[in-house]
Order: sequence, then C-alpha cells, then structure tokens
Amino acid sequence: GVAFAALDDAARRIVRAAVDAAPSPHGTVLVVDASATWRGALAHDIGALGYPIETASSALEALSRIEEPDRDVDCVLIERGLPDIDGPDLASFIAAHYPNVRRVLVVADRGDADDDADTAPDCHAVLPKPWTRLGLVCARVAP
Repeated sequence: GVAFAALDDAARRIVRAAVDAAPSPHGTVLVVDASATWRGALAHDIGALGYPIETASSALEALSRIEEPDRDVDCVLIERGLPDIDGPDLASFIAAHYPNVRRVLVVADRGDADDDADTAPDCHAVLPKPWTRLGLVCARVAP
C-alpha cells in the first residue's frame, strides 16, 4: 500500500514536471490508427494532456486533414501498420512536404520500439503500445 502510493506520487510528480516543461500546444495533434479502439484511447490520453486532437483511420484521411488550409496540425502520431501505406512511409512523405509537423511512430509493442526507431528515420520519436502517460509526454517533447 504505502510503497505503491509513494511510487504513484513520484510518478505523478515526474509526469507533471514533464508536462509543465513541454511547450504549450499551438496546433492540433493528429492520431492516425486503423483501429478505432487504439485511435480513441490514444486521442483520449493525449487530449487529457491539454492538446487539441483530431483522428484519422488511414494515411489518405490523415493527409487530407493536414492539407486543409484552416487546420494547424502540429504533430502526427502514426500507427506503423496502416492499411493503405506503411507508417514510416507516411512519416517520410510528411517530412518531405510538411517538415514543421512533428512525426511520432506508434508501434505494436515495446520490444519493437528500438528496431522501429532505426527503420523510421523521419520520425522524431517512437511510442510503443501500450503507452504510459510519461511515454506520451516524452514522445511529444523529445527533440
């Protein structure tokens, strides 16, 4: 009981410090995942950090949202295995055409995260599923 409570308090302090240090969002975070369940959960958790959220279920839908002139997409979280294009390929396209948009690759499990970081050079960070709140913060603010 007490040890877990202390750990929870310490974890909350770490997350709060990371959130406080993060730049204020000026644009939308776009979550791109084919699974409505994962897409909704990720959008919910990032929205809880204070970022405006939009979602897309495919690469084509994501690009249509990024290209809309009245949208200010600041960051795209891209599932590795989209049905219409591979996540790293979408990240490369976004890097080439929208270099100011931050790109985070979302991968199926923690064991793949290091390998995916090597194969996704156009991504700023790799976020494994299931994610932690601290992982979301770190993926969002890493250089």
